[in-house]
Amino acid sequence: MATPPTKALVVLAAALALRLAAAARYYAVPLSAGGDDRQYAEIAGNLAEGRGYARQGAPTAYRAPLYPIFLAGLREIGISSTGGARVAQAFVGAGAVWLAFLLGGLPAMALTAFDPAQILLPTSLYCEAFYSALVLLVAWALCAFKKRGDDASALAFGAAVGLSALCRSTLALLPLAALPFFKRKPRQLALALGAAAVVVSPWLFRNAVVFRRLIPFESGVAGPIVYYASEGRVVAPEREDATEPMKSMYATMPRLEWDRYALSLALTKVEADPLRYVRTTLVRAWRFWTDSYLCYLVVYHPAYEKAGLAHWDALALACRVAFFAACGLAAFGAARAGAPPAVWAALLILAYVNLHALGVVFARYHAPFMPLLYVAAGEGVKRLAKGAA
Repeated sequence: MATPPTKALVVLAAALALRLAAAARYYAVPLSAGGDDRQYAEIAGNLAEGRGYARQGAPTAYRAPLYPIFLAGLREIGISSTGGARVAQAFVGAGAVWLAFLLGGLPAMALTAFDPAQILLPTSLYCEAFYSALVLLVAWALCAFKKRGDDASALAFGAAVGLSALCRSTLALLPLAALPFFKRKPRQLALALGAAAVVVSPWLFRNAVVFRRLIPFESGVAGPIVYYASEGRVVAPEREDATEPMKSMYATMPRLEWDRYALSLALTKVEADPLRYVRTTLVRAWRFWTDSYLCYLVVYHPAYEKAGLAHWDALALACRVAFFAACGLAAFGAARAGAPPAVWAALLILAYVNLHALGVVFARYHAPFMPLLYVAAGEGVKRLAKGAA
């Protein structure tokens, strides 16, 4: 293996230092009231204390297992505080920066390392920081397959997809979207799909034993989200359990039935007004990328909440300007003849994840995918630097 260049090591050290500084600043901030982070923490605590993968005293499949397992693993080695988890995630974030380097070189690495939202991402104990590294791992494996096209790289790609799906199901169908990469390679496609299935099989088996049904990923998450989208919403309601018919569903139905029931209601609404669903899906796709998660991360800290809210619009505008600049650089890089496989792998995944817009989206959903945009943008930076030289 080649020795990493000094510049890359300097950027990596700076990225880690910034993320550790953010973790230290947010160290004592409590978990959000009623947020997903409390659910992850509860499941992790039950795992670490021998009560199984459970929530509210009963087995659950509501959250995919990999992130709670990560938090439980931290507890096993003595890191049980939220602050300690944030420090651990700073190292995960630095790992994502390194993966950006492996994919797109120094420009992609620097864009990822010094993006303020990516610096603050590990301070949130939602799954985004952990998932971001998995997304980049998937892109790296897909790029490796594009270059080599052999059995080993196909297996690695499938395994990476399986791992990512055990954290969040978003990329579960990516091998099908990546069919052009598998052109005339049916054996490798089968290997990739098989490797993904093997990775997720313990979760499938556990759910089959515990719940007597097929639950490949999260249970009770997708259905309600798609239902809210079918109503024409662009973002989810603040109180998801406050409006009918979801209010009654949450109060009276077992969680395992939520997806089936909510999706059936959503299908009825979409059939009644399909054009509204199409229009609002396009709006959600816009919001998916342009709603800044940095604003939410800033106001998450009590000391910054007031200032963050006061300057929310200005901060969001700055983030949008930076986003469109990155899009411009990515387009410039992709337009070059012979753009490297990493660019096409990144762009394929970025196109695929717009499936999020079929449901109501949250600002944090796009955060794990921004480094992929920086991989493509980094190619544009290289092209500009080459032209200037």
